[in-house]
Amino acid sequence: MKKFNKSNCASCVRAQIVDQWGRTITLMGQHAFEWEIAIEGCTGNITIKQFPNGREARKHFSQLKRKR
Repeated sequence: MKKFNKSNCASCVRAQIVDQWGRTITLMGQHAFEWEIAIEGCTGNITIKQFPNGREARKHFSQLKRKR
């Protein structure tokens, strides 16, 4: 199994969509470490959900994408 060094993995925005209610949903994360989904509502409130790996985060993001 390959071992990753956290300092070498950059955190960046991986994908971003706007759903039917006008919320901006952003998938952010590091390659092999923490991933987050941030949901910014129309009123400006932001909800952030953290995931331990990218597989779970991408799965949840695709579920949110299908609800469009």
